[in-house]
Amino acid sequence: PEFINRLDDVIYMNFLTPEVVAGIARNQIKRVSQQLVERGKSLEVSAAAFEQIIREGYSAQYGARFLNRTIENRVLKPVAKFLFERPAATKLLVDVAGNGTTVAEV
Repeated sequence: PEFINRLDDVIYMNFLTPEVVAGIARNQIKRVSQQLVERGKSLEVSAAAFEQIIREGYSAQYGARFLNRTIENRVLKPVAKFLFERPAATKLLVDVAGNGTTVAEV
């Protein structure tokens, strides 16, 4: 906020490409995966789930602003709930089922 408040001119930026959005999502999911590895767990996100995350987390108007929230709703919360119910699970797969996200042990 401090940096943005110091700007006194209009800054023009290019729109994010789908490849850039996919890279951002991949990096954020990788961070989540690394946190799970530190706890002795592994995480895989199916291609279908990854595409759903990108679709929901990106808009032409707002860019990738909602990507964090989408990853939280589609990956973090379902994984946390799954691990709460099955703390011994070690290999997790995030996939899609209808409009929702599923987590399974593989």
